Parts: sequence; structure tokens; C-alpha cells
Amino acid sequence: MKATGVLLLPWVVVGLLAVGVQYANSVWRSQLPPALSLAQASLHGDFAGADAYATLETLANATHPDVSAANQRVYNFIHDKLQDLQTLNGSHKLVLQTARHDLHNISAGRQDTVVVSPPPRKERCDAYAAFFNASQIVVKVPGMFASSVLLSAHFDSVAGSFGASDDGAGVAIALDVLRSVVTSKARPRNSLIVFFNNGEEDYLCGSKWFLDQNLTSRLHVQAFVNLEGGGTGGRAILFRATDEALAATYSQVTPMPHMNSIGGSILAALGSFTDYESYQSAGIPGVDIAFYEHRENYHTMQDNLAHISPRDVQHGGSNVLAFTTALLDVPYLGTFQSDDSAVYFDFVGLWGVTLTANTRFLILLATWLAAGGVVLVYAACFEPTKSIGDVTWRLTTSWSTVVNSLSLSWLGGFMAVLPVAMFVAITRSPKMAWVVLPVAVLGHLVGVTFAAEQWRFRRHLRDDQVPSTRDLAHLAAAAATFADVMSSVVVIKLPGLYLLAIASVTFSVLAIVGLPLVSASIASRELSLADESEPLLRSLDAAPLYYATVPLTQNEAHKSPSTRSWLFHVGVGVALILYMAVPFHFAIDLAVSMNSVGSTNAGLVVALPTLLTPPLYLLVVWFALFSIRPVVFVTVFALYGGLLVLAVVGSAFY
Repeated sequence: MKATGVLLLPWVVVGLLAVGVQYANSVWRSQLPPALSLAQASLHGDFAGADAYATLETLANATHPDVSAANQRVYNFIHDKLQDLQTLNGSHKLVLQTARHDLHNISAGRQDTVVVSPPPRKERCDAYAAFFNASQIVVKVPGMFASSVLLSAHFDSVAGSFGASDDGAGVAIALDVLRSVVTSKARPRNSLIVFFNNGEEDYLCGSKWFLDQNLTSRLHVQAFVNLEGGGTGGRAILFRATDEALAATYSQVTPMPHMNSIGGSILAALGSFTDYESYQSAGIPGVDIAFYEHRENYHTMQDNLAHISPRDVQHGGSNVLAFTTALLDVPYLGTFQSDDSAVYFDFVGLWGVTLTANTRFLILLATWLAAGGVVLVYAACFEPTKSIGDVTWRLTTSWSTVVNSLSLSWLGGFMAVLPVAMFVAITRSPKMAWVVLPVAVLGHLVGVTFAAEQWRFRRHLRDDQVPSTRDLAHLAAAAATFADVMSSVVVIKLPGLYLLAIASVTFSVLAIVGLPLVSASIASRELSLADESEPLLRSLDAAPLYYATVPLTQNEAHKSPSTRSWLFHVGVGVALILYMAVPFHFAIDLAVSMNSVGSTNAGLVVALPTLLTPPLYLLVVWFALFSIRPVVFVTVFALYGGLLVLAVVGSAFY
């Protein structure tokens, strides 16, 4: 049992680190700001999350699809809130652009003409034109200039949902942003247009009405902020932006910039649309911000108040308020573009990074400098007599092992999630979503282990034999240089590629620091052995050679190699911890977000392991250190099977 435990230790260490990183990520994701009261928000000039949530409680107390009595009540409630703002702050600060109508009469007239089932969604905008024309709400806060920023949220829900996150929270946020701007002592440079639109759930009827009325030109709209709900609660994410400058502004001014452009690709894969499409197609630059977690609740009765908290609303509202306020003070809104998609991501939800052309070039430069640094350090430490060209060529000839690890790790992750994807494809159920990440990690580790075993086999290493330090250093340098060169794809304007650069640069930095230490350890050991052998040689020269004259006892010099071996493994372990804490954390954060959105989509489940490949395939250097026995694979496959069985059984009772 003890021997088995020792054999499994390297895999247990990586598994525990993976679990630890995912746990830390889940804890971090749950850290949301407290909801501020109106008094607290007014004091600090912040968003009033508690007040906005109270508004949401009224908005989402019943399903309210368009052309319904509940929808009319929401319409009247919004008008009442706007009237209160006008009364308290003066009508000159808040100007209604649309009149208040009695929707009951308009709706009743429409219903009298309907004798068959409702028209298809694509035809509802025309079929219910009278109702949609009367039920849109547009308000303006005049700025110093006519140029304006459009803040848009829809107040209708689907028939089978309370619409708390989609899009009651967006409406509540827009109302409090409006309150903050209206009550501000300073007049904004640009005007603010807030559009509470009706009919988004029916083929984007509300935003199409806005464009058909030519309000874009009449109100001089030059940028938009669209608020949406693609899931229920959690952190609101900036998932689409038409312009890099807009994404960069969001990352700079918001207090908690949760942002990732891969969201747009996911939305396209899911076949979903928002008012963003309408505004962008009209040539308006802007962004899409949405609550996205727990996609399984989207457009269901679970999109209710129980699945979105005041803290969630505070998080989204604080970011939207800060971003909208910043846009209102932009000197010239016309600099933004509507057709230049941005690529961006965030770090632990506190710092946003926009991958502009200059930023991508700097990342490319960093990866190549890292590759050059690894080559120079490796050459100086292990191949001092060879030219840099020869060293570089020798390293590239070892890239085949790294390529093998890359392909096998991805294949292992893909095969591991395939049964889950088949379950999702058949049932459309999210009940096995929790097992996707663990089995994807296991699959990757199996693939990397196979690649490491093939490397050991080519070096004729026995099961219990540790590879030479020089061979391992060569493999590490080859892995670092390959990863750095491969990261050149970061110049392509696609989301997710930054994971390759983060993994390669982190690995290279650790290699640059670690290789000299390993080299020094080898030199020290060789010097120690030389010092130890000198008295022995003198004694052999001074006396006849008999077996009895050879000392058999171990002294401290004999123990030092063992001590250094442990120090070497500890050093490698520390490097492993640092490596898993940085690139693997970036990958797992993106994978968790993707899993939350795509838990009912088999295609996204199959694609998810790709996000974990960039950090995990480089672990081939770690696993090459250790003897790989059948018990390792038996244990991993048993764990994999146990997880799947547990997930299937759990889904039957969940």
C-alpha cells in the first residue's frame, strides 16, 4: 500500500493543486460587493444595489411577456418611477421622449382582431405594431452637447419566466443609473438616452422600433450600452464590444471589470441574439453586458428572485454606472467604431486587459524574449561549449515530445468529456455539468502521462530510474521554447488564445530561474564527489590494494546527493505550484464560465477541454520525472469511472 501511494504521489499532487485552484476560483467568484442603500450610494456617488433590488422585486413578481396585463403593469411601474425622478429633480433634467399610453385599450383592440393562434415570432413585430409602438419608453437627460449615449434594457419576459435576470435586473440597473445621473450636481458632457424597450423576446421588436423611428439620428446616439440576461445572477460580464477602445475604457473605469470576449463566440454557438445585433447593424458602436451564470435557468420559471441576489445587482450596477458615466464625459464619441470587434479578458475580476494590436505585439515580443532567455540560460548552464545555433537546433529536435504531449493531452480531455456530451445531447439536462471539469482534467493528465512515458521509453529508463538532471533540463528548455513559439498565434484576433501566451511565459520564467539552480546543484554535487574521492585515492596510492582497505561506512558526503535530490524535487514542486496558480487559474476561470453557460449544449461541453490544454500539456516535464506503472492508469481510470457513475446516479435523484 505504501509503495502504491508513493507511485501515485505525483498525480495526487497535481490533482490536489487542480482542485485547490478550482476551489479558490469558486470562492473568488462568490466574492461580490455588499448591496448599498440609497443613502450609502448617494454619499459615495455609487450604485444603490439594495434600492435597485427592491425595484427588481416588483418587476419580477410575475411573468410579464409583451401584450399581457402583467407587461402593462411593468410599463406603468417604470413610468411611475420616472415620474418620481421628475418630481424630485425637475423635469428639465429628465425629459420623456415618449408619451404614456393606456396599453389596456390598445391591447384589447389588438386582441379583438385575433381569432387564430398568435403569429410566428418573426411576424409579431408587424402583427402587434400598434402595441409595440405605444409601449416603448424613451427618456433623455440633456447634456452640454447633443451627442448621446444610449442605455438600453428590455422589460418584457418570455411567457414561461419571471424575467428576474432577463431582463428585470437590467431595467432596475438602468433606473438607478438614471437616478444617479439626474441627481448629480455636474451636468454631463454628452446626453444620456435610456430606452426601456418592449418586445425584445419577440425577435428584437423593441430595438427595431427604435431604429425604425429614426431615433438614432434624432437623438444623436453615438454609443450604446445594452443590458441583458443570458442566465441567472452571478457576476455581470462584458461579453461583446464593437470597439477595442470601448473595451479598454470598461477595463479602466469599472471597479470590478469582469470581461471576456469569448462570450460573443459562445452566444453565437448557442444561437442567441440580443438588441446588440440591432444597434450594431445600424452602425452604432457599443457593448453588451449580461448576467450569464446558470444558463440552465434561462427562459424558465427558475429565472426568479431566488436566483439573483442584491449583491449580484450591485456588482453589475456599479460597473454599468461607472462605464456609462465615463462615456457621458468622453470629449468625442465619434471616435468609437461599430465594426471592429475587440478581444479582451480579466484577471480575477479586478483588472481588465484589452488585446489591442499594440498589446498583442507586446505579448508576441514577450514570448519571443522568453524563448530567447530560455535558450541563453540553458546554453550557459548546460551547453557552454556549443554555439547558440547548435543549442537552439538541439532543442527544436526535442519539440516532438512537446507536440506529442499537446496532442495527447487535448485528445485525452476530449475523450473524457465525450460521455458527458452525449448525455447532454440526449437529455438537454445540466445535471452532469459539475463533472465536466474534473473529468476533463483527468483526461488531460492521462494524455500527458502517456507522452511522458514515451519520452522515458526512448531514453531506456527503467521503471524505478530517475532521468538525469541534464536530460530533464533539456526537456524543460525544449518545452518552454516550443510553447513560446506556438504562442505567436496571439497576434490573431481571436478570443482565448491569450491562454497559450500566459502558460508559455509563466513556464519560461520558471525555467529561466530554475535552470541555473539545477546547474549549480549539479556542479556542487560533482565538486563534492571529487573532494570525497581525493582522500580515497591518496590512501590507495599509499597502501597495497586490499578489499579491507576500502572504507565501507557512509559519511555526510555520501548523504549529500540524497539531500540534494530532495531539494531538487522540492524546488520542482514549488515551481509546479506557481505554475498551476497562474496559467491554470486563468484557464479554469474561463472554463468555469463556459461550463456555466454551455452546460446544456453538447458542442460547448466537447469544446471546453480545449481551454485546459494550454497550461496542462506542459506538465509533461513534471511527469517525466517519475516512474509510470500500470497502477497509475488503473487508479486514474477507476476515479474517472467513479465520477461518471456518481454523476449519472446523482442526475437521477437531483
